[in-house]
Amino acid sequence: MSTAKKAEGSPAPNNNPIFDKRVIEAFSNGLRETLQMMAQVDVNFETARIENQWQKVGDVSGLIEFKSPPFAGSIYIHLPKEILFHVYEQMVGEKYTELSKDVLDSIGEISNMAYGVAKGKLNPLGFEFNMSIPKVCLTTDLNRVPGIPHLLIPFSIQGRKCQIEILIHKL
Repeated sequence: MSTAKKAEGSPAPNNNPIFDKRVIEAFSNGLRETLQMMAQVDVNFETARIENQWQKVGDVSGLIEFKSPPFAGSIYIHLPKEILFHVYEQMVGEKYTELSKDVLDSIGEISNMAYGVAKGKLNPLGFEFNMSIPKVCLTTDLNRVPGIPHLLIPFSIQGRKCQIEILIHKL
């Protein structure tokens, strides 16, 4: 049985503004615009949902930690490595089949740019997303505390499952 709640039309946990429809759209559009501009890659989004149980999607993750008082949290972009190889090749014209520092750095740059686009759309609406330095990790290295709600924004590139994940907590 899924613990998922449809994000649209469902009350957000603790009335948390991070689960606001405008936030979902800003991060979805931020990633779409970034991938379209940098790599000419099409992204197909599915319905966002709130989950309590984390399931691994993808092999590599770009991470942005943020503060938007009274909340703080993390935004992850999870991609299968084959999709990252494709995006990297589209961005710089070099083909890879193994993870390298340059390829891993590209998911950090994509995360940073997508966050910047979303931040630029949300801060004028009263949010206070701060500057942040992106980090990169293998998705298998991520640890999750069970029972903490997080927002999943699933999407696909070339038919492969990917996702944006937003975890929050109060400051």
